[in-house]
Amino acid sequence: MRNQIAAWTAALGLVLILCGAGLSRAGSPAQALIAADKAHELRPDAKEARQIYDAGATFVDVRTDREWAAGHVKGAIHIPVNDFDGAATAKLPDRNVPIVTYCALGPRAAKGADILRKLGYRNVTAMRGGYSDWKADGGPVEIPH
Repeated sequence: MRNQIAAWTAALGLVLILCGAGLSRAGSPAQALIAADKAHELRPDAKEARQIYDAGATFVDVRTDREWAAGHVKGAIHIPVNDFDGAATAKLPDRNVPIVTYCALGPRAAKGADILRKLGYRNVTAMRGGYSDWKADGGPVEIPH
């Protein structure tokens, strides 16, 4: 676990330095952070996902309708993981946009990210920990009325 955190932190630091220097080939800071994730086969936790969020990534909530209605990441798109095959291309027309999937704990987010990659999306990662960690870390949320 410590080695994963150290590797992620090193990759993130390098990416932020390259982005700050204008040397990133990934296009945007969010794409660069996702590329660092994919290169090390690491998934960002809620704090790391917040940096990707702040860099402009699209967040996709893969939880059930009931879970979504209880609250979600501010600005997220809702596509329950069981509906991905039919709904993803309609709700996510740009296959190059940086995307972070999330669920309650992480497994459905990983499944959703995998499905998106198979559908041709190029900049996708899945948040470790899930919505409760996001909320506990102070990430922006919306609760529908």
